Amino acid sequence: MNLILSLVFVLILTPNRFIKNQFISFQHENSFVIIQNDSLYTTSDCITFSASYLGSQFQHYNFNSFNFDGKTYLLSKGGGVLYVYENKRLERIDKSFEHRNKFHSFDFSYNKQIFSFGGYGLFDDNNLLTYFDDKTKEWHEFAYQKSRNEMPSKRKIPIGQIHNNSLFIGGGISKYVDSEFNISNNRLNDFWKFDLPSRKWERLGYAKKTFLEINSFNETITKIISFKGGNLIVNQDQVFWVDILNNTIWQYTNPSKEMIFGANTIIYNSNIDTFLVSKLNHNTGYEKLMTVKTIDLLGDKTIKSVLYKTALNPLYYVLLAIPFVFVLFVLFRKKQTTLQKLQKNINVLERKLSKNDFLILKTIIDSHPNAVSFPLLLSIYAPDLSYESKVKKLRLTLNNIILQTKTLSNKKIIHIRKNKEDKRIKEIYIKT
Repeated sequence: MNLILSLVFVLILTPNRFIKNQFISFQHENSFVIIQNDSLYTTSDCITFSASYLGSQFQHYNFNSFNFDGKTYLLSKGGGVLYVYENKRLERIDKSFEHRNKFHSFDFSYNKQIFSFGGYGLFDDNNLLTYFDDKTKEWHEFAYQKSRNEMPSKRKIPIGQIHNNSLFIGGGISKYVDSEFNISNNRLNDFWKFDLPSRKWERLGYAKKTFLEINSFNETITKIISFKGGNLIVNQDQVFWVDILNNTIWQYTNPSKEMIFGANTIIYNSNIDTFLVSKLNHNTGYEKLMTVKTIDLLGDKTIKSVLYKTALNPLYYVLLAIPFVFVLFVLFRKKQTTLQKLQKNINVLERKLSKNDFLILKTIIDSHPNAVSFPLLLSIYAPDLSYESKVKKLRLTLNNIILQTKTLSNKKIIHIRKNKEDKRIKEIYIKT
């Protein structure tokens, strides 16, 4: 009797009875798995289902899934909580909590460990790389090499790719706050490579035209799906395949718009080359689950383009900078030549000038680059001289200094001008 009731339960409740946001679906081996409440369903065609009881329920159904070592891992979309699925059994394996700072991150596995890059939460985006420690059952930050190397800015919804020992990251969006504290999303178009063993980042370049033609990324509409080593980007009626590793982007020009438009979930199973698509059935109010082969969903017409413009080698900038540095060096030397000539020939000038004239010249040189006012130079003369006598002597001294110093560079070095703040006061300066 129990077997009959179970069969009736499966036949009646399984097809077209999945409630939006109240179930989770993912691929495992040659099937798709759907979990709703305490029930687990597996199917490869969305026509026939196998059902079993889990005996427990999720607190929510917001999980990202990925596979390695024959197991499927479910990571809470905000980070922290982690389940493993195997042999139709679910087991929570973390001792953490709902972090809520990793929404829309790129999650991946490397060396049999689970990693998460970027994401949003706690009122800001981030560019942190975290990993799950199997021993402590906790999450830790994967620190970057401390150097002057650049690194990706904070972002959510990044495109990610893992190959050998390298993580590739690009695109996404980040929060932008303007001068009036208005908040908006800033689209990012840079691409990066991270060497996991050395923990160093390298900028690959900036997006070219085709990537920029993708409609703006949106947390609700944009679907980023791991596909054939790269990422499928599905934006309502647009489908692109991005391969950061090989710097290529393919646009599918004839996808099944009927299938992808309005899709709430799109999951790819590489073992059977099939997608699971879920869309809301407005007549019943339930999610309609469908399977579709790759060729039928994406079509067979594509346009291949270069993804990003390669960043120039730093050596290029060094070589480019050499002429400018040389020009600056020449200009700098030219600017200092006059003063250097004065200092170099100071002994010659001391022999040519009177003791008092040389003292005034030395005062002008020592004050450079500041100008020296007439009143200051007048104070050098004997205090028993009248003001008119001091002025007359200073004029003769300056004429002599100007004449003697001019012979050093065939141009006038010592100049007289009016003070900018008080036009009544004259001042002397060295023009370099």
